Amino acid sequence: MIASISFVMGYYAMNQPEILRISEVINFPDNIQSAVISSEKVEQEVVKELSSDLIAIKNDLAIKMGDYNSASSKLKGNGYNATLAQILNGNNATTSDKTADGYYLNAISSTRSGNFDNAVQNLSQAISLDANLSKEAAKDVEFIKLKDNLEFQSLVK
Repeated sequence: MIASISFVMGYYAMNQPEILRISEVINFPDNIQSAVISSEKVEQEVVKELSSDLIAIKNDLAIKMGDYNSASSKLKGNGYNATLAQILNGNNATTSDKTADGYYLNAISSTRSGNFDNAVQNLSQAISLDANLSKEAAKDVEFIKLKDNLEFQSLVK
């Protein structure tokens, strides 16, 4: 029996690489299963991301198609698109978006609510980020109530 164990141990030592290769082949289905599980997880993440993108596109289209009620009910929070949908649906709101467009939208919201000082301040911030908005604001009917405001006039000349 000891001789058998020695022989087996000796055989193992001499042929360890071959035995390991054979054990890898034997475990091959486990490796395939792990790979399948990994690819399924990646696929689920891609589907989640695509779904999120499709929802955003659908909401953007709702705004562009004039379905503001649908867009404002689906867009939550105070991001730019959610705020735009709220305003277009007749509800005054402000955005937390700190871009030129975000400040411009807040200027519109402030003008609609009669807060002209805040409107001019937001418009000033918007124009400081994008000088082209000065020309836009000069002809935007949303700012008609500001036409006699001296600060507004200096921003849009």
